[in-house]
Amino acid sequence: MEHLLAMGHKRIGLIDGVPQPEAARDRVDAYGRALAAAGIAAEPDLVVHCGAHLEEGYQAAEKLLGLHPRPTAVVGINDLMAFAALQASLRRGLHVPQDISIAGFDDILISSYLTPPLTTVQVRGVDTGRKLAELLFERLEDPDLPPRQVRLPAELVVRKSTGPAPREALPVPSEQLTGNRAGHPGTSST
Repeated sequence: MEHLLAMGHKRIGLIDGVPQPEAARDRVDAYGRALAAAGIAAEPDLVVHCGAHLEEGYQAAEKLLGLHPRPTAVVGINDLMAFAALQASLRRGLHVPQDISIAGFDDILISSYLTPPLTTVQVRGVDTGRKLAELLFERLEDPDLPPRQVRLPAELVVRKSTGPAPREALPVPSEQLTGNRAGHPGTSST
């Protein structure tokens, strides 16, 4: 979020697509805290909750892209949701990152192979696994330990899907889709 805010983005959409909402609560809370720290009021329309499937993320992105004014950036709660936002943006004829910036979270392998390559936050799986094992062994040794919350370091991987905020972000009608039906990634119009 700080990366996007530093580039002048003030209308940042969030696609929260996970199987259980509590699984992403930390990320959604961090989104709200970053906006508040920048003095930007949270807008409920800019946060779209959906299921974890790509199609659901695509529909969430369509909803964000249809807002007036539309967001200048969209963050996916994970890279799959960011991929859905990227596809919806490109199918509407938007240029990423000139017209809209897209970022994700998790740095899955495909993120660096997308066009444009996805800016994402990397959390090292090995470090996460080690810390989880450490906490489990501590709990096994002393079941009465109070619950604790641990934050692991994350690293921003800046690629080519983010750029400065455009001056004006107007919605692009679904009719301008290029070769595919609205809401159906990978299907062609007949």
